[in-house]
Amino acid sequence: MSMTYDAVVRLVGTYGQLYMLVLFLALVGLSLWPRKGRSFERAARIPLDDEPSPDALPSCRYDKESRQ
Repeated sequence: MSMTYDAVVRLVGTYGQLYMLVLFLALVGLSLWPRKGRSFERAARIPLDDEPSPDALPSCRYDKESRQ
């Protein structure tokens, strides 16, 4: 069973849009999930903090002392 170019275009045009819609709705649902609100609030405040909290820093920091 070989598919022609027109058949592939029709298939992608139909199911590709459905796939993208489902993916979009899943990402919107994930971002609006009530339990995620606290982590989004904390991430939104990172640029405003004078001293970043230890959990906001990257896990691999460059220290001059570690080189010596």
